[in-house]
Amino acid sequence: MPDAQKLKRFHIEQDGEDFLLRIEDEAGDLFEVTATHDQVDLIVDSLDEALEAEEEAEDLDDDADEEEKA
Repeated sequence: MPDAQKLKRFHIEQDGEDFLLRIEDEAGDLFEVTATHDQVDLIVDSLDEALEAEEEAEDLDDDADEEEKA
């Protein structure tokens, strides 16, 4: 599997009943895909879960740092 490219920007617009997702990487390559409302909901849920997990990990690190100082 090739190395992942860095995200430059993305755009989402409604296209009839579906959504058009445009994703551009730093090299200027553009990827377009259509997604249903349910698929967009799944993407949003997955991103929320990933961000929450990151925040929880940061909170644990902060708690450990505070315990070391005490």
